[in-house]
Amino acid sequence: MTRLAGLVSIITGAASGIGAATAELFVAQGAPVVIADIALDKAEATAERLRAGGGEAIAMACDIGSEDSVKAVVTDTVAAFGRIDVVVNNAAATFLSATQDGPLLKQSVELWDTLMAINLRGPMLMCREAVPHMVRQGGGAIINICSNSMFLGDLGNTAYACSKAGLATLTRYVAAQHGIDGVRCNAISPGYIPTKPVTDERRAKLEKALLRQNTVPRGGVPEDIGWMAVYLASAESAFVNGQVYSVDGGAQSHAPHMPDLRDFLAG
Repeated sequence: MTRLAGLVSIITGAASGIGAATAELFVAQGAPVVIADIALDKAEATAERLRAGGGEAIAMACDIGSEDSVKAVVTDTVAAFGRIDVVVNNAAATFLSATQDGPLLKQSVELWDTLMAINLRGPMLMCREAVPHMVRQGGGAIINICSNSMFLGDLGNTAYACSKAGLATLTRYVAAQHGIDGVRCNAISPGYIPTKPVTDERRAKLEKALLRQNTVPRGGVPEDIGWMAVYLASAESAFVNGQVYSVDGGAQSHAPHMPDLRDFLAG
């Protein structure tokens, strides 16, 4: 299949996880892909694996928190391929959020600013640098990776959730300002998508609690997000702009009490 034939695509944070799965689907659909990641060695390994499978992929170092680094990736992509058709803003400070982000009263200015710089300012910079190239060539597609954490309050990950809510708003503003130029901007909001094996009992209990919210009979995998990105990058979604799609197994589709009610009725 070649749903993305010839569409030059930058995917940030693509050395592993959801980004790598998305890159693999993109090259399988005919897209030349730039694996942009702060871990250049891992990005090069991912690009090599995709090339070995017959895809077209190159690795570039990208610190999404650095304006100069973002500019360089866009400039180097145009130099290598002559154009930019798709940007997937996937890179985020997920490890920092998982280890240090917490409730309001434990927020530090340093953590807040770092998460905003990586999760929100970085995608803004990538949009700002890529959009003029897309406009000149007649169009393009931007896909921002948000998070279901942005929709409802929770006990932790406060800065992360707020940064992703800002990214959803940025999505709509880019769509509103540049859709008329042929540049579409949409977002994907993943639910719980594990990217590493669960190895400790505490994490296993948390995962079990999260999976109870799904209304499909399985958990999510990175390819679930990748396939939605393929759709939003392709001509199939040519009339879709400024939208945020939850890809979460239906976790946001029901009343909060439903998993407990299901257990009660079953018992």
